[in-house]
Amino acid sequence: MPCNDCPQCLNGNYNICSKLRHIGGVQRGGGFAEYMTIPEDNAYHLPDQLSFEAGALAEVYAVAVHALSRTPVQPGDLVAVIGSGPVGLAIAQMADIAGAQAVMVLGKPEQPLQIAQQMMFCHTINVDRQDPVEEVKAWSRGIGATVVFEAVGGRANTLQQATEIAAKRGRICMVGGHSAPLTLHERYARSKELTISWSFCYGRRDGRKEFQLAIDLLAAGKLNPDPLITHQFPLDQVIKAFDVAAGREEYGSIKVLVLP
Repeated sequence: MPCNDCPQCLNGNYNICSKLRHIGGVQRGGGFAEYMTIPEDNAYHLPDQLSFEAGALAEVYAVAVHALSRTPVQPGDLVAVIGSGPVGLAIAQMADIAGAQAVMVLGKPEQPLQIAQQMMFCHTINVDRQDPVEEVKAWSRGIGATVVFEAVGGRANTLQQATEIAAKRGRICMVGGHSAPLTLHERYARSKELTISWSFCYGRRDGRKEFQLAIDLLAAGKLNPDPLITHQFPLDQVIKAFDVAAGREEYGSIKVLVLP
């Protein structure tokens, strides 16, 4: 919920409004409630051909739409996505339809990587078992990834990893939210003339809401949410659903749905 009155909001960049609040979180309740009230501008029509399950992932794909708005993928790009969670895999799909020559997903545990490889036809690297730098170098024939998206966040210093696997004059987009400071070897990144961008939530692209763009792409069948949905639970098992969502290493979960 932006203020809709500041310069950023008026320019369409409401995602970086200084007074931005989120519905369903600590700033305003509503998550998992039977009823909730929202501003009319926050409501989107779900097309008839789009299932509720697919609609539940619209927000994830909106994040991916914005990431590619901040760092566009051009036909022929070699794209590396650091992170095999729902946002990382959504970005991988977006990069594919944007014309990437090839997409590689770096992550863990094994099950999401198998899904990325078998259902999304991505190259994959298990960062616990393989050297990401050497694997990307071999995959790209020594060039490196021309575009790198970071979708991990947390406490991992994935910015440094992104600079190591990027090609010279490569483009890096930091999407994950980090809870610890990031560091990088500045001279190393500068000698490659890397461009580093940051992506937060979603806003407008060419005057259109990126959330709506995500819905349109899903409705047109250009994006496939099915590989991302690994588990579904009824409402009376919501605690189990949260346990499975938090236990990615144990359950291989990507996106967990709670069905009322």
